Amino acid sequence: DGSVNLNPDEAIVTITDDDRVTIGFEQTTYTVEEGLVVEVCVLVTSGTLESDAIVILSSVNDEAVAPGDYDAVAEVLIFSASVNRICRNVSSVEDDILEEDEDFTLTLNTTDGSVNLNPDEASVTITDDDLITIGFEQTTYTLEEGLMV
Repeated sequence: DGSVNLNPDEAIVTITDDDRVTIGFEQTTYTVEEGLVVEVCVLVTSGTLESDAIVILSSVNDEAVAPGDYDAVAEVLIFSASVNRICRNVSSVEDDILEEDEDFTLTLNTTDGSVNLNPDEASVTITDDDLITIGFEQTTYTLEEGLMV
């Protein structure tokens, strides 16, 4: 149509990639018996990594306190196009103290703006394996009738 003049008749369009990768704990709760190890896994739950993503896995004391109840965690996890699941062993510490179950928290952090962390926390419960034993000093007692012990 000659009544419309297009000036300029071209434009440059830039498409910004806003796709974010989501990385998180495979489970949000873990349980480990005192003195044993639990495997904790972190994975890419959505999206595709086009470059490496660095995530920090660390522990935070709650009722359970490192190093007396568990070995503290502070580790760099590097995810890539070929690595989308990383598992680490977290150790609890054996002791002879009779106590309630104790918890601590594992957290994920990153400075990478293209990574969304969800879930970014997991709770670990350490179950106590210590038992208290109550019993008689000896298995047989003899008492004369009418006497008090």
